Amino acid sequence: MDLQLNVNGADRNKEEWEMKKGIAALCLLAMVLGMLGGCRKTEPEASQSAGASPEALPVIHMCVDAAYTAGGGSPWPELLDAVPGMGREFTVLREALPVKDPERDAQLTRIRTEVMAGKGPDLFFCDCLDIYYLPDVSSGALFPFPEAAMDRRIFLPLDDYIAKAQRMEWDQLLPAVMEAGRGEEGQMLLPLAYRFTAMGYDREKFQLKEALPMTWDQMLESQDQLAQNAALTSFDGVLGALADYDREELRFSQEELLLRAEQVWGQEEKWRGGQLDEIYEWNEEAGFFLPKEGVEPLNFGNFERAQIDGHADLSLSGKEYIMVPLYNTAGGVTAQVTAFAAINRNTQFPEECFRVLDTLLSKSQLQKSGIYACMGGIAPYQGLGSSAEPFCGWHMNDWNWEQFNQIVGQINAAQFYTPLNEELGKIVPERFNNGTPMEKIVSGVYRTMEMLLAES
Repeated sequence: MDLQLNVNGADRNKEEWEMKKGIAALCLLAMVLGMLGGCRKTEPEASQSAGASPEALPVIHMCVDAAYTAGGGSPWPELLDAVPGMGREFTVLREALPVKDPERDAQLTRIRTEVMAGKGPDLFFCDCLDIYYLPDVSSGALFPFPEAAMDRRIFLPLDDYIAKAQRMEWDQLLPAVMEAGRGEEGQMLLPLAYRFTAMGYDREKFQLKEALPMTWDQMLESQDQLAQNAALTSFDGVLGALADYDREELRFSQEELLLRAEQVWGQEEKWRGGQLDEIYEWNEEAGFFLPKEGVEPLNFGNFERAQIDGHADLSLSGKEYIMVPLYNTAGGVTAQVTAFAAINRNTQFPEECFRVLDTLLSKSQLQKSGIYACMGGIAPYQGLGSSAEPFCGWHMNDWNWEQFNQIVGQINAAQFYTPLNEELGKIVPERFNNGTPMEKIVSGVYRTMEMLLAES
């Protein structure tokens, strides 16, 4: 575990990135080197600000559970230095959880035990997506089911603090995304990043023949191959919100899941059979159909990562793309929350903790902080990524921005990425790789999802 004390100054630890895969590594390194704390305990540094000595100041314990940890290039010191009162009224001790088992599993158990005993860290910063892609981690996220954790009264209700916020512009944060962090007691979690998937088609080569939006069933039945193909981009976004955590029930039956799985497999067979010939062409060397020039998957997990993951340059120098998202069965777009922040209900320093969150979600930090370049998601600020509101100096061209903004306006469901999503993601690969009958796959996945939900 990493412990680093920030007192309006720099960290001393320096450590190389541990990246989950080549593409993400190239992208993230291009944007920012590092994210969180180092890998050894550091001694407190003297504050450069006037006021009390560091030893006399209250200490906010912040737990960071994220896939990427590094020392010298960490963006945290710069952000924390911008928090009002930092180094004069309080300090922050950052604890980065290990990203390898068994050390990680031991620390997760320790913190969960502390929290359930009414103790634990004051402040949480949690990745709920990329942590599942780490090769040396099987223990999952600190809070694998954030919505269930809200019901257990672990987190501090934030409505009163948000009403008095000095830096964040709450009315400029995407309501559909922020709603995911709302429970019976009001806003409990602050979503920091979200993602969705879409297909991009070079508008000079392709033309959309049918109007959007549409339901997922309409995408499958569409005579427009651009829409049909976009239905293949994902599976877990099709069903919208997956669970009712109050009732501990899935929001869909096993029969519906089987139906949707068979529909997805039917689309896969259309691709492999060459029926989507406007989009794909046979490649002898590869031995299967590949997308034609101008067809790009747009994994909007981060603005700059979107253009690298999908090989599509969305900026001023890039092409203009017709963007078709994966619509859910209700005809909207499902946003997956990939990172969030929260305050421990038992903290003795709620005001100071909220100052950190107020700064983290301020427009200036949303636009420039390297933290948002490492989350695997888009910051939920309306307008971000446009020429008027660039992200880390980057923005889309006007056409692409309008296409993207239309999709954002169609978000009708937001959910935290959880082990339920992980299970859904196993269905098609199991059918493709092993030829297992779909009914057997779905039966096993559905049963596992029910068990996970009961244990949440």
